[in-house]
Amino acid sequence: MTAKEEDILTSETLLKKGIAIDRLVQSVLVDKTIPPESFLVGDKNAILVASRITGFGPFYEVTFPCPACSETTAHEVDLSLLELKDTDTSDVEPTEDGTFMITLPSTGINVEIKLLTARDEKFISRQLEARKSKKQPENAATLMLGSLIVSANGVTERDQLNKLTGLLPIKDSKYLRKTYEKIMPDIDMNLDFQCNKCMHGEKVVMPLTAEFFWPKQ
Repeated sequence: MTAKEEDILTSETLLKKGIAIDRLVQSVLVDKTIPPESFLVGDKNAILVASRITGFGPFYEVTFPCPACSETTAHEVDLSLLELKDTDTSDVEPTEDGTFMITLPSTGINVEIKLLTARDEKFISRQLEARKSKKQPENAATLMLGSLIVSANGVTERDQLNKLTGLLPIKDSKYLRKTYEKIMPDIDMNLDFQCNKCMHGEKVVMPLTAEFFWPKQ
């Protein structure tokens, strides 16, 4: 990153519109013909991590509330040591179209899913914000399923697929999301956490806070 990208990250207009990060990704790309929204979520994350390292260095200060005692523990992450997540496609059948076929355990429905892109992620976020502004119940699970599913038992009509996402048994819904997590390529954001007070330890997901691109310096 250069001063040009710093201007993007500090632009009040872009920040208010919620598009500063997208503009940053677009700015650091050498090939300007690639639309940033076409990247898989994991690929976009890799670009953001690499950009953060070149702009502000590899060390990222985060704090975690202990799940056991709620004590807050500070942790310094070396972003240069983050590795790619191990993927597991043993429970799916890849297709020639880059999608994956999954048989749901409860209903037995053969579902075809895709890997989510930055465009899909943005759509889900906007839908959730719209429901929140209208004080409607959140529907994150069904929104994600609706974005994932390409077909079900050969049916591709979007209206029918949207109905299916609201009718799937919880067992199938959880299985589908868990399987997706296994096959989705991404940066491994899991960190080893240990509380300084009660010594409780477990794996935690590294939070991406404002400090990631707006560190206090």
